[in-house]
Amino acid sequence: MDKKLLIILLLTVIYIFGIHPFGSQSEFKRIELKNIHKSIAEERFIAKKAEEIKKAYSSNQSIIKKNRSLFFPVNTPTSNDMSKLQQIIKRIAGENGMQIVSINWGVVTKKTGYYALPISFRIRGYPDQLKRFMKGILSSDKLIRFETFSISKFRKQLLISSVAMGFKL
Repeated sequence: MDKKLLIILLLTVIYIFGIHPFGSQSEFKRIELKNIHKSIAEERFIAKKAEEIKKAYSSNQSIIKKNRSLFFPVNTPTSNDMSKLQQIIKRIAGENGMQIVSINWGVVTKKTGYYALPISFRIRGYPDQLKRFMKGILSSDKLIRFETFSISKFRKQLLISSVAMGFKL
């Protein structure tokens, strides 16, 4: 009977220290393998998204460059930008035969992500000149929008009072 008990005890010891640890290790390895598969799937997803982002970035780069050119540059003094905006208005008015009555700088206001550069002006001209002037301003290489705009009659001409707004990043 001692031999049988010794054999059972020996088999139990072999099972506990020999076979059982392999079973728990295999379960651990299975969980680890599952995590590795999950990580690989995430990396593939990220790689795919990275390729999509690279394509979108390169295709939108020219659009971004064009849009940035509509604004006055960041690295120039605001007074230079105001002066350039004033020159644009004067040039377009002159090209269309309009007479500048007055032109003044407004107060630069900081908005979220950009500065608004206002120029108030009064010009005189005939309706066809006004049409060409408006077209010239709105198709300028810089983004210029009218904040206020009023037209009144001055003898046989139109008197335009307006505040034009340029923008700086």
